[in-house]
Amino acid sequence: MDGGANWSNAILSLPAGFTGAEAAVVTYAFPNLFYITAHAFPGETDGTTLLYVSADNGATFGAPIVVMPGFGTYINNDETHVLADTGQSSPYPGNLYVLSNHQFNVDNSAGSTAFFRRSTDGGQTWNQPVLLSNPDDQVERPDAAVDLTGNLYTAWITTEANAQFFVRPSADGGASFQSPIQVASVVLVRTFLPVAGYAFRVLTFANISADRSNGPNNGAAQCDLLIPRPYFPVIPTL
Repeated sequence: MDGGANWSNAILSLPAGFTGAEAAVVTYAFPNLFYITAHAFPGETDGTTLLYVSADNGATFGAPIVVMPGFGTYINNDETHVLADTGQSSPYPGNLYVLSNHQFNVDNSAGSTAFFRRSTDGGQTWNQPVLLSNPDDQVERPDAAVDLTGNLYTAWITTEANAQFFVRPSADGGASFQSPIQVASVVLVRTFLPVAGYAFRVLTFANISADRSNGPNNGAAQCDLLIPRPYFPVIPTL
């Protein structure tokens, strides 16, 4: 609350039966709202996308809201992302967008797609989930950006041998989407890293941002690849 000079810690609650969470992402919305999404689980099944809402600038958060439920080993909503529309001249201020890497048939010919949900009332109600990517493709964590006038850009990469970077825009605040646009080919980082005795995961993620200035490139979208540092998967218990 003082520009980063001092910090406090808190543990966000989990739904009954859940034992841990990971892959948290945070976004801000005017005037004092913070939203956090996370991939939560009761073990190795039922991977669920949760949303936490704060109306006091992040001082406290309410009970978790289930945005995309998991179902056993059939559906796992991993690698979440959340974004609120804070475009300075957007007609959709406060629209809340949640994306996840929607993994299906995890133990049987597993697939992985990019899914999207929209809320226009701060996370209390949601539209039907939208499948952004081709179900025949394997994808990694989707990302999103909003420009000055509220245009929404979603992005993801495929992870097959001929990996590609895709962007799918929406000009109506996430109510509908244009067809996916192929941006570029992708050379994936090798995973797992060949380090004796370890199993470092190094995932290649899509990353997208939009110019929200009044400058000559207003509305331009910038696409990049985000390569996280290697890490050990850890399941915390509460």
